[in-house]
Amino acid sequence: QWNLKVGGSETGTITTFQPDKDVFEATQFDSQKIKTLLKDRAYLIPGLSFHFYDEGSGEEAHYYFEGGIKSLVSHTNRGKEAVSEVIYVSKQVGDISAEAAIQYTDTYNENVKGYVNGINTTDGGTHLTGFRIALTRSITDYAKKVGASEKLPDGNGLSGDDMKEGLTAVVYVKMPSESLQFESQTKAKLNNPEVQGFVHSAVKEGLDTYFEEHPNDARSIIDKVFLAARARLAARAA
Repeated sequence: QWNLKVGGSETGTITTFQPDKDVFEATQFDSQKIKTLLKDRAYLIPGLSFHFYDEGSGEEAHYYFEGGIKSLVSHTNRGKEAVSEVIYVSKQVGDISAEAAIQYTDTYNENVKGYVNGINTTDGGTHLTGFRIALTRSITDYAKKVGASEKLPDGNGLSGDDMKEGLTAVVYVKMPSESLQFESQTKAKLNNPEVQGFVHSAVKEGLDTYFEEHPNDARSIIDKVFLAARARLAARAA
């Protein structure tokens, strides 16, 4: 039996439920998965606290973050050498909003997560497509503006793959639930076509402004991206 309580210590709502063994093959809950979901919610809804307590094992966990997805990116990159500060962009029009937190480190791996209304879209979707296109265009445009494009051989430009090395990002979209379109019942991939353009606009506008106001961070990111581009071109030539 599981109890879910929403509210403070004095008041709130408690929901009690027990899985039906005739419906589910396995009725044992994975506490680690539950804690991961609660931790994600705490990042996505800054200022809201979550408390997990397993009466069977006595295990407890508490989650509370005020920085939202910026804190999620910062915590993900703990122990890594940051190339830039965490860049935060957001936009809201009517009943749809998008926010993104972005940071580059000196590593070579990519860690990009997408969320829609609190759901972790593990297979990506249109929101992440819009994000990647905007990131590539914004960095490419700024590189041309400051003359950094001359660092690459003639006829060669930056690619989306060059943007991936050392990139950590979280993209979070909120919109009416009845408008959501997913690829399957697992809700692992978002299919709403209008979201791609909305996220692209939010990220492109936000990054362009940030790069203008923080030229040192912009230069550091460009250096990181161009290092990846030169390595890609050298590998292709070899």
